[in-house]
Amino acid sequence: MKILEKKSSRDDFWTLPQEEKTLVLKKISQLGDILKERNTMLTLQEDMVTAYELYQESEDSELMEEILTNIQNLDGQLTHLEILNLFSGDHDEGDAIMTIHPGAGGTESA
Repeated sequence: MKILEKKSSRDDFWTLPQEEKTLVLKKISQLGDILKERNTMLTLQEDMVTAYELYQESEDSELMEEILTNIQNLDGQLTHLEILNLFSGDHDEGDAIMTIHPGAGGTESA
């Protein structure tokens, strides 16, 4: 990411072809989103570990609720990060048209 940011801050960056500028800026944005998700997950993990350590000492039911909430939030963040990773290819931002034509045959064609 630092390499891309350095490239975008050069004086001659704005003289590059539009497609190249767009590609660099889009990649910086994608990486920034992934890093933000990662940092959020790390914060949730740290909160969960701290709450668990406190729970071991006091066995407070509110701490257990906080731990369970953090686990659910961490799971949601992980799912979101997996989706970002799945759709990070070169052609994943493009539109697609899908047409389904039933074939001749039995119930499988329906």
